[in-house]
Amino acid sequence: MRRSILVLSALALALSGCNSTKTNSNLVSSSDIIQSSNSETAAVVAKALAGNNGTNGKDSKSKLFVDDATGKLVLARADSTETYPVDDGKANVTLLRYNSTKEDGTPLALYLLDPASLGFKYQTFGQAVSIKNDIAKAETGYVNVGRRVVPADTATINAKYTGGALGTYDNDLVASYVDADLKWGADAKILAVTTRDSGVSSNFLQLDPDEKNDLRTDRRFDFTEVMNWDAKTQAFTSGDSRGYMYGPDAAEVGGTLTKQIDGIGYNAGFGAVKETPKP
Repeated sequence: MRRSILVLSALALALSGCNSTKTNSNLVSSSDIIQSSNSETAAVVAKALAGNNGTNGKDSKSKLFVDDATGKLVLARADSTETYPVDDGKANVTLLRYNSTKEDGTPLALYLLDPASLGFKYQTFGQAVSIKNDIAKAETGYVNVGRRVVPADTATINAKYTGGALGTYDNDLVASYVDADLKWGADAKILAVTTRDSGVSSNFLQLDPDEKNDLRTDRRFDFTEVMNWDAKTQAFTSGDSRGYMYGPDAAEVGGTLTKQIDGIGYNAGFGAVKETPKP
């Protein structure tokens, strides 16, 4: 399915410079680490990643794992994988595809960015696509996956993050760089997510992943979403947008973005890694 593959492969524009990591430990699976602003999307994705026996545990057939000791995310047992050269061949991005069906029998394809190929350790994000008859009428939704962390209420964190976002707008692809600013303290708990240098493609249905993408600059998708902490949902929220923290000391952030732009819905997933403070 070129449509979804190209939506996700464009993220390499924002993240291809990250270092890869590997994990190899005793793994335990979890089904409660799937986040989406759309609860139906989250439920469908949970089904796609669950083992055939519907259970979680060391010996289950779940396709998504978290290292219980480190909290690192591991994606396994993908139905297919595809690797795409990016940045003029200087780096590669790997997409993992998981196949499932919705309750009504409609096929579902879930594409997740391989966290190791992007330098993520604790989370990643991707796109769920269901197509009944017409690819032009495909239903899409975005998810962020990983074991969320919540610092102590009295902890103090002031951190900046860099990463990327991928989304859809009508039938267009939207790829953006992301800068995020986390402020966590007794007085305020805020996550500000800024998308910048956004590019849009209207022709990605016909593009080949081996060819250059025709992304054109579109500043309508450069914005800042300021999310406030919601203790009830254990998430940063602004409208239908959601943000989460992952890893020790909130090493990474991720989530989903949902908003109206010129009267049309824009939906995206994002992920970012904490910047190392300069000496």
